[in-house]
Amino acid sequence: MISNNIKKGFTLIEVMLSIFLIGLIVAYLYGTLGELTKSNEILQKRDDQIVKEERFINLLRQDLFDARSVSITETGSKNSLLQLKTKNSLYNSGLTNVLWFLNTDENLIIRAESVHAITIPVPLEKEHLISLEPFTISIKGSNKIGNFKIYRSVDNKNILIAIRPLINNTMSNDDFYIRSLPINTIN
Repeated sequence: MISNNIKKGFTLIEVMLSIFLIGLIVAYLYGTLGELTKSNEILQKRDDQIVKEERFINLLRQDLFDARSVSITETGSKNSLLQLKTKNSLYNSGLTNVLWFLNTDENLIIRAESVHAITIPVPLEKEHLISLEPFTISIKGSNKIGNFKIYRSVDNKNILIAIRPLINNTMSNDDFYIRSLPINTIN
């Protein structure tokens, strides 16, 4: 006679082995999710920086395109001041004065806009008349700007923006952010 003594369940070893394998899979997926989150954060920061840089360049390009006059002044700190009289107003002011300069204390490129003439430093009694738009530019992972230089082409139809970063508090000689932009002044 044949015995019907067939097991109808898993042994303890089979259950422990399956729990161990499920644990390995969960640990792998958890680690992968952590790496994916870090990668997403890095890409989001880089994307935000690209958007800021595009906004900076587009605003500067529009200022130059709508400019009635363009003046480039060299400062004693080897930086440039770009003064414009332009129709490109962020605040619908009509023809406005715009000044682009480097704030070395905060490592920001600043766009100052006012219907009144702008001078640096801004007198305390005129601060409320000027709107400031700060920009951070990242070059080779450095947010510190060492040099903001503007050059006018010989034919006066273009300007060249050159930004050099500070890397480890030293002016970089190799890394530049350079952009050539057309000037469309009506003098």
